[in-house]
Amino acid sequence: MPGDVLLRELQREIRLAVGCTEPAAIALAAAHATAALGDLPQEVEVILDPQTYRNALAVGLPYTSLKGPAMSAALGVFLPPQKELLIFADLDPHKARKAEELCCNGRVHTIYDPSFPDLYIEVRVKNDIHRARACIKYTHTNLVLIEGPRFNQNKFIFTSNQSLKFNLWENISFQDIFPLLDQLAPEDLGFLYQAARTNLAMAKCGLQKGSGMALGRKLLHMSRQALATCRYPDFNWLGVCLTAQALACAAVDARMSGEPLPVATLGGSGNQGITSLLPVWLLAKKLRVKQETMVKSLALSATVTLLVKNKLGSLSRICSSAFAGSWGIAAATLWLLGSDFPCIARTLCNLASSLSGIICDGAKPSCSLKVMVGVEIGLKTALLTLQGLAVSPSGLVAETVDRTLDNVASLARVGMAGVDQILLASATH
Repeated sequence: MPGDVLLRELQREIRLAVGCTEPAAIALAAAHATAALGDLPQEVEVILDPQTYRNALAVGLPYTSLKGPAMSAALGVFLPPQKELLIFADLDPHKARKAEELCCNGRVHTIYDPSFPDLYIEVRVKNDIHRARACIKYTHTNLVLIEGPRFNQNKFIFTSNQSLKFNLWENISFQDIFPLLDQLAPEDLGFLYQAARTNLAMAKCGLQKGSGMALGRKLLHMSRQALATCRYPDFNWLGVCLTAQALACAAVDARMSGEPLPVATLGGSGNQGITSLLPVWLLAKKLRVKQETMVKSLALSATVTLLVKNKLGSLSRICSSAFAGSWGIAAATLWLLGSDFPCIARTLCNLASSLSGIICDGAKPSCSLKVMVGVEIGLKTALLTLQGLAVSPSGLVAETVDRTLDNVASLARVGMAGVDQILLASATH
């Protein structure tokens, strides 16, 4: 596979979004359905896969204290669909109040259907005369069906590039990444630097406001204490680790609380974009590497993260932000320190021994705790590998990093199949 294919994939997978991507995608489907209806609906019905439903339950939404998939759909009724995952950028307090009225009056109904294994969002709207619906499937913006009076009741099926996407990641190994990375021109990777800076702005918002659990602000205080007691304050691994955690967690704190700022998502996840890019950006900055080295390290982290994420699934039962993000962080850390592929592969196998059981129990402010763990374990495991740490093949860990990831993916997709029902039952009680 030539490097330009990887470059195009990275460009496609880095997208701006306001708010958590599952609520934004629900709002987007509602906006499409309302546009097809041609008028404001009197009733809204939302049908979701279990994991999209789970991720929309407790996360904050801009300009409102209400949460959940019903409120997400209600917001979408009053918004145009053209901006896709930036749909909440057009939201204001007035539209939020109108959506609250629609939702609180019992006009929006949501269900989840366990028969849908992948991301699935269908929104049906109606008034006294007409009905319309829109369906998003596989990825957060992949509109596969829309029908309504504005389209003369005709169905429009939009082709998807899912087969191309999955073939790309299914046919690439970890060892393939490094020669591909060498083919990428640094001047073509500036979008990754801008993505990291976009997520840094969200982190600064979270630090300033103490959003969510204020975990980022607390970690930053700890990092300053660590740096103050260090003999060499310009570079101290404990301080760098805590600062990296602080930035990532502050961005997640703010995003999960509904701050109306954009973040650069990766593989459909804003938290994953934050986790895989911000710590690597900080480390490269602290190591004072050249700009071309920094953007290549960001590309490596993003590529490793995407490879892991696509193995785990679109909405995995394992927290991809912590697990996949930690793999990206560890690989980029060792690459910045001059390590070769065998060392990086050992590190990733080591990571499989520690983070494989970190369950995704839905998007919410406490996601920052999982991100905190992922950032710390990613950095520390990289350094421990440099000191000779190597987990012997057993359990999930196999002889190669690719087979190890396949084992973890099998655990997430097959072994944890019953997790959704347990988590949703506990969330609705």
